[in-house]
Amino acid sequence: MKLLFVCTGNMCRSPMIKFMADEYASSLGLDIESDSAGMMDHYKDMSPETEMVLKENRVPHSRNISKPLSRELFDKADLVFPMTEDHKKRIESAFGKSRKIVPLSVFYGKDVPDPYGKGIVAYRETYKIFARILPDIMEYAVKHQ
Repeated sequence: MKLLFVCTGNMCRSPMIKFMADEYASSLGLDIESDSAGMMDHYKDMSPETEMVLKENRVPHSRNISKPLSRELFDKADLVFPMTEDHKKRIESAFGKSRKIVPLSVFYGKDVPDPYGKGIVAYRETYKIFARILPDIMEYAVKHQ
């Protein structure tokens, strides 16, 4: 199963949860792999704060260069998890409505806030949100294989 996490720039939220999801799936022996993309097209490195929070929590990760959401990435994914309802609407506008598009608000109860430019504390809060909802996301993915 292939999961795709989508945020605005693919520098903060989506790479963070992608690496967290990969580690979580691996620790449970699940045949699930993750990818990430952004709504913007700017090809930048993952934010230093995202990398710092992943290191603090000993989440294995590699260099991540942001990439825009494309038809190819969308089609390869079994499930697409946008960070916000706005992202969901924009994805549906670009690729059509699909049951495979599941906003993270389904698990969190609201949009996952963007920590970009808000300091390390905001990134740590984002990590905590993802740590809290990741088991439910994986359970959902397993049920929809």
